[in-house]
Formats: sequence, C-alpha cells, structure tokens
Amino acid sequence: MKKFFLFAMTMVLSMAVFAKSDLKVKSGSMAWAKEKVQVAVKFDFSYAKWDKDTDFKTWCAEDYEARLNNSVNGFIKGFNNKSKGAQATTKEEGAKYRVVVKIANMDWRPDFFGIPGQLFALCWGVIEVSDIASGEVVCTIEIDGANGDSDFVPNDRFTKCYELVGETLAKTNK
Repeated sequence: MKKFFLFAMTMVLSMAVFAKSDLKVKSGSMAWAKEKVQVAVKFDFSYAKWDKDTDFKTWCAEDYEARLNNSVNGFIKGFNNKSKGAQATTKEEGAKYRVVVKIANMDWRPDFFGIPGQLFALCWGVIEVSDIASGEVVCTIEIDGANGDSDFVPNDRFTKCYELVGETLAKTNK
C-alpha cells in the first residue's frame, strides 16, 4: 500500500509540474481575442533555433515548408476550436489584427507517460498581436516551453504543438 501511495503521489506531482501555463501575457490585454473579428496569423521562424544551437530551417532541410505549414494550420485549428470571439485565418484581407508567432527555439523530448518512441515538440518564443490599421501592438505573449501531444511522425508533432498553443491562446483571459 505504501508503494502505491508513493507512486500515486509521484504521478500527481509530475502532472502538476507539467500542467503549468505555457503562455504568459507580457504586455497589453487579450481583449482583441474576445472581439468577433478575423485575425491574420503569420509564423516567423527566421531566428528559430533547433535545440538552442542549430538554425531551424537548416535542421528541417527539405521538410521546412511542410513543418511551417503544419505549424500554421495546427495553430489556426486550435485557436478557432477554442475561441469564442476572434477567428484566425492566413489572409490579412478583412482581418482586424495580425498575430505573428515568432519562434526562438524548438526541440522535442520523449513522452515518458506514452508509448516508447513517441516524442512531443516544444517551442519557445513570443506572440505579437497588432492592429493592422494602426500598426499598434495591442498584446505581447511569451511562449515558454509549450508542447503538444506526442506522436511518432515528426511533422505531426509540430502540428500538435502549435494546435495546443492556439488553443491555449484562445483560452487566455488576461
């Protein structure tokens, strides 16, 4: 019984550590997300690193465009599924706000609670939301090690990671 209790407590503590919020509003407010408007989403991997030292585009090689598209599509899907206000799109035409996801670092790690061989992607960076008409930045959000569900397929790891980032952004209330 003692071993079971220790195991259960370890699992609860582990889940509490991994359940931290990966997005933090650094400036401005999330009022834009509550408006019934379109927001244009763009990803910026131009300064992104893989595991803090390798250029992300170089690391991806021929898979770069597919991973970029998977990231954008996953983010939009996650955001639109959870948002009660703004809806994300890739087009600036008709959009009131521009959401630029600037990735600084990417990595993947093993899923210790899943099937061996599955990995999940993690990302760090900043999300900058600006009013398209005025160019004013209305909100800045830090991404601090956000991760999605694990998968065997590398491109699907990116989709799941950014889908979770989009969902979390849509649910952020500050």
